[in-house]
Amino acid sequence: MLSLNTERILHMQTQSNLVFPRTYAVQVIAHAIQKKKRGRNPSMSFLGERNPRKALMFAQSVLMPDNGVIKDRLLRLREYLPNQQKLVYSFAEYLAQHVNADLVPEGFFLAANLALYDLQEGVDGYSGKPIRNEAVGQVPLIYTLLELSIPQIAQAIFPSDFASCISKQAEELNRKMREERAQAKASAPAPSLPSDPLLVYTAMRQIADLSFKFYEVMGSGGDIMKPSCGDRRSEGVNPFYNQTTGGIFIEQYYGGPGSIWTPWGKWGCWGGGSGRGEKAMQDFLSAIGKVEVFKPVEHSQMGSVGPIYAVLQVGDVVLPKPELRERVSYLEYEEANRLWAEVEAMYTKEVVLQ
Repeated sequence: MLSLNTERILHMQTQSNLVFPRTYAVQVIAHAIQKKKRGRNPSMSFLGERNPRKALMFAQSVLMPDNGVIKDRLLRLREYLPNQQKLVYSFAEYLAQHVNADLVPEGFFLAANLALYDLQEGVDGYSGKPIRNEAVGQVPLIYTLLELSIPQIAQAIFPSDFASCISKQAEELNRKMREERAQAKASAPAPSLPSDPLLVYTAMRQIADLSFKFYEVMGSGGDIMKPSCGDRRSEGVNPFYNQTTGGIFIEQYYGGPGSIWTPWGKWGCWGGGSGRGEKAMQDFLSAIGKVEVFKPVEHSQMGSVGPIYAVLQVGDVVLPKPELRERVSYLEYEEANRLWAEVEAMYTKEVVLQ
């Protein structure tokens, strides 16, 4: 529902045959996208509407009057763009709820990006209600890949000149984002690393090994009365997630051990399991040494994650107090894997082979 002031402005523009400021509407939507990337809410007004969320909806409606043709094509995208991953079609189904037909290229491109951020958060940015869609709750890389699919979707459902404009919009936005990331990275402090990486790595290995005194390896045919979890201790680290400044965290997942957060990224040393319960998890944590809750459990439509535990001591060994590293200061993927390989080799030589 538009405010009285907004309706008055629209009426004045209609009566005077002025050209509607579509460019400003695009700016309002682009500003909202940038805010969402930083975890913040929209803050711009639009043609007298001072409520930022209503102003954003108003700006979208200006660029997208309703006639339903594009919505139908998005819902039937499999016909127009076959042989794509299932999540591309799920994304298109959600996008169909937020775009209409008489578009400018900027409007479609920005609406598609807003839809992606809604899916990533799991909440419709306009209604505030949970989204039920298979594209909700995916890892960040999936949303990056879906963003890359926007020009493809446009090529499939729009005339070539219109789709070409959308591709140019995507290229321009990606260029600006790369420049912003490069500037932020250049001005960010260098990643802090543990003064004794072998100490931290050894503690991680001890924690992972200790867990299997309380859990059977899933599928091993061991004691069926004990809870189980997967054994992925041989796998490497994922530098895209959960880098710390020096210490380590344990992530609990559905009542059992989930992963260890390290200075090099997320170590998924455990997989899924069965028969999980609080007793086994608490016995395991108590046996480690000294841990404390860093972040309580979070419940969502995607399930339950947490608590996250800060590991302060393993046995008699005191560890650096863990803190999460700012994403802008993350180790680069190749560098994190190189450092992981170095400390892993050091551990094999100085601990395992001794």
